[in-house]
Amino acid sequence: MPVGTSTLYAIYKKEIKVTYNKGSNIESIGKNSDICTIYNRETECEITLPTITPNKGYIIDGWYSGSSKVGNPNNKYTVSSNTTLTSKVKVDNISLSISTTSTTNSITVVSNAQADSGITKYEYRINGGNWIDGNTSTTHNFTNLNQGTSYTVEVRVTSKSGKTTTETKEVKTTSLVAPTFSESANNEGKTVTITYPSGCGSTLTCTYQKDSETVVEVNSTKANVSFTMNGSVIATVTDGTNSVNNSYNVTGITKLQAGDIKGGSISLSKEVAIDDEVISITDTPDSTFKYQGSTIICQNGTKYKIGASTKTFSIADKNCASAIVYPSWKCNDYNLFYLNSTPASIPWEFTKYDGLKGTFLDYTTSADSGGNKYYANIQHTQGASRNQISTSRTINVDNYKSYQIMAWCTNGGVMFIGPTKTKNDWLKIYQHR
Repeated sequence: MPVGTSTLYAIYKKEIKVTYNKGSNIESIGKNSDICTIYNRETECEITLPTITPNKGYIIDGWYSGSSKVGNPNNKYTVSSNTTLTSKVKVDNISLSISTTSTTNSITVVSNAQADSGITKYEYRINGGNWIDGNTSTTHNFTNLNQGTSYTVEVRVTSKSGKTTTETKEVKTTSLVAPTFSESANNEGKTVTITYPSGCGSTLTCTYQKDSETVVEVNSTKANVSFTMNGSVIATVTDGTNSVNNSYNVTGITKLQAGDIKGGSISLSKEVAIDDEVISITDTPDSTFKYQGSTIICQNGTKYKIGASTKTFSIADKNCASAIVYPSWKCNDYNLFYLNSTPASIPWEFTKYDGLKGTFLDYTTSADSGGNKYYANIQHTQGASRNQISTSRTINVDNYKSYQIMAWCTNGGVMFIGPTKTKNDWLKIYQHR
């Protein structure tokens, strides 16, 4: 080519315009139009599809040319002529189901949620209270609840698109099971077996208290409590929030003691009577004395009388915690009654006879040299007479049709006083202070 000459080429240039339309339920798009250029022999040019911001509850579907999808935001799209593209979104599908389990003081909720856009937050509440933000946790535990109570549990989930859905369920907490009792007897007394619900030592705290003794904690479903006398036991179950208890009274255990009455001694087949157990009496009278039967007196005032030939008894009163068996002895023609008194505590003994005539004779452990004064009072419809008596003093009551004997001591000692005829109607014994 000669110097100073040049070759000129023609450049072909064509601008292509892309118009972007905002479809329904869209908040905004990145731009409204684009221009790209085709040069020379090129037949197409490339644009970047703009962003799409859907309204709440919708997710991006993409950019469409007519009914055909051409791509998603930020995708490259090739055009050869002026064109119009439309942005489209679709509903964010979301679903939620919940399951629950309950104890006596808690409810656990498990959520199963799905959304086209994904789940970003779980929230929980109970009985219409404040929502608790569970973040992305699908499980929540409500605690410190009342036993046997119905609660309204709600779960709300939020998707990435901001769409929410809520599920509600009525749930009832379980009830604490109260301890139960069973009783068995043995030679020494009774055993109470306490049965607790499962969970003692783990989810539950189980205890019992016998009478006023120290509280005992139990880590199993059974506990045995021994009683050698009447008493009570209270058993408690607690879950930390709620508690339930039950009590049991042990009766029918009677501690027995043979009374010491002048004229002989008795022994009992057992020192403890259980329920209606039959107890035998063995009598050993002194010389010139003869066994005349016994009077069983409980600490609560219940009395039982048995004759000389029976020599067995049982305690029907289950609240008779202890009893003294007082024997009666006959010396020659005299039936003897017992009085043991001290200045601080004077027992009174009464017996009443109608139409009995005879003489009364007292026995004492010593004469009045020690300052003891013994009195016998005869109460009758015509009035009363009091006689201070010594070791061999007699009181004649032949003139009285109906009377009552009352004997006491002002300074301690032991007195026996009784009628000259045999009677099976024995003493009523009272305590007087």
